[in-house]
Amino acid sequence: MALRRPAGRQAEGFAGLANLWVEGLSRAHDPGCGCGGLFMPALQADMVEEDLTDYLLARYRQLADEDLVRLIEARKAAVPGAAARRFEGWIAGLDQEGLSPESLKRIEADLRTFLESLGGQGQQGIGICY
Repeated sequence: MALRRPAGRQAEGFAGLANLWVEGLSRAHDPGCGCGGLFMPALQADMVEEDLTDYLLARYRQLADEDLVRLIEARKAAVPGAAARRFEGWIAGLDQEGLSPESLKRIEADLRTFLESLGGQGQQGIGICY
């Protein structure tokens, strides 16, 4: 199933965030982008995921959100395995993980901020995607 967001519409829910992940990895990044821009053939999804989950794990530990800490730790442990779900599938299914409404709202906001930046929809002109 191809994940696509209709043009001109904000990504909605976790399925919309999964679309932003796919779009962000596939767009051309400017030469001044912190990811390497045009000097790299493409962003490496596994490296971007590792950076993001490292950040989220530290953040949720600091906030003492044990549900999100367990969720991120489980994802990080599953990634090296052959059965690991693609990251966009994991994002799309976050609302099925049994998280509290507060934790769901927190991870959705954190992912949206990151993914909109990755896809070039965040703050313009700052020279970085993440």
